[in-house]
Amino acid sequence: MRALSLFSSKAFWLRWRWTLLVGALVLLVISSGILYPVVWRVMGVGAIAPAFADMEAVLAAGEAWVAGHDPYVAPNLFDSGHRPHIYGPAWLLTGLAGFSVANIAEFGVLTILGFLGSLAYWYRPESGRSAFAVLAALLSPAILLGLERA
Repeated sequence: MRALSLFSSKAFWLRWRWTLLVGALVLLVISSGILYPVVWRVMGVGAIAPAFADMEAVLAAGEAWVAGHDPYVAPNLFDSGHRPHIYGPAWLLTGLAGFSVANIAEFGVLTILGFLGSLAYWYRPESGRSAFAVLAALLSPAILLGLERA
């Protein structure tokens, strides 16, 4: 019997199968919540409209700042809720980089994928039991609330 190479597909699958399963299930729940807001309520999270509302506020603030407006003073006309910016000035660099409220979907999806990828690498469940524990943590209302707002 030949030894499994670290780079073989079988070794990869044996090492990462539980992580991939957890990531796929969490991504399925989040995607379902975005498409069907009732899923958020079932999971214990009150959905807000529009989707990615906090991301919109951040991108709108950067856009307002580049246009010469003070995003910390209400009303911010670039934000659909006309909210003042409440985060630090580093977030205003999104406008300087050329991003606007038109990029909400991309930023939201990239935020979710980055979050899930980081946690998948960090926790890396290696058994069904540890996968269940990580899945329970990632599908907790507190984590889902943060992702839904992001």
